[in-house]
Amino acid sequence: MTKGYSTLAVDLRGHGKSILKDGKKIDFTPDLSTPNKIKESSKRLDKFYDTANTQDDISLWIDALEKQGVDTNHLIAIGSSMGANALIKSLEDIEYRKLILISIGEIEGAQMLLGISTTPTLYISSINDALGSKEYSLDYMPSTLKGKLLLLNGDKHGTANLAVASDEIMEFVGR
Repeated sequence: MTKGYSTLAVDLRGHGKSILKDGKKIDFTPDLSTPNKIKESSKRLDKFYDTANTQDDISLWIDALEKQGVDTNHLIAIGSSMGANALIKSLEDIEYRKLILISIGEIEGAQMLLGISTTPTLYISSINDALGSKEYSLDYMPSTLKGKLLLLNGDKHGTANLAVASDEIMEFVGR
């Protein structure tokens, strides 16, 4: 990591080692190896996970950082797939220094939220993403006041795009 940056990873509901409200423990790791596996993983996640509270989860996480004395006025947020969608929803409450959205999906009200935010935003999508990330990026991009789009060759989804896009991400962040 570049000097002067700290990183924190948030385990959103339904990913990593999460606990559902009925007390059942889950360990959801999506299979991103092929377009069909990505679609299957997405359907499997949708059966037991409701994304309605993710923006609240992010707001609570940032509130907790502020209570610990962290200056949250300089946050650069990176979200992948469901995390990218959650970050767009969180724009209702939070203004980031920069926002990096990898493999976004369909989000109700995204154009409005992105249109009122002044956050510089980098969209990253694979051209043949099985979940349609490229189309959503192209749809949301015109609403973004300060946006940049990076389309990658291939069919990767989510964090599978990080290795290919790392140089562009660091340039956008401002090494």
